[in-house]
Amino acid sequence: MILDVWSGLVLTKSCLTNTISPILQNTFFFMNSETFEEIPVSDKVVDDKVKWITEGSEISLVLFKDKIIEVVVPSTAVYEVVETEPNMKGNTAQGYTKPATLSSGAVISVPGFVEQGAKIKVDTDKGEYIERVNE
Repeated sequence: MILDVWSGLVLTKSCLTNTISPILQNTFFFMNSETFEEIPVSDKVVDDKVKWITEGSEISLVLFKDKIIEVVVPSTAVYEVVETEPNMKGNTAQGYTKPATLSSGAVISVPGFVEQGAKIKVDTDKGEYIERVNE
């Protein structure tokens, strides 16, 4: 069994297209950052990993017999919180969490102190908050 992994591929701006051609419909295009070649990947292969991919994300593609069989995203990544409810004053209960929408489109639970616009590190395998990031 021969598996090949292309690492360092970057999602390009034309990430999702709906063209007339049935071959390219619902196809993601990843750019090889060394050769600048665009690689089409079916949305069925990308599957639920799409919620962790943003423009410029570095990902890896796993190939078997020259066919892409899996998209691998980094196990941790930094995202911006684009939407969450404000922290209510006096709500200091330990373990209080609230939903937050990330810049990638994923929705996860974050601690109550996390505010909109904050950068956070996320475990993409589990879909869980790890920590705030100061950039």
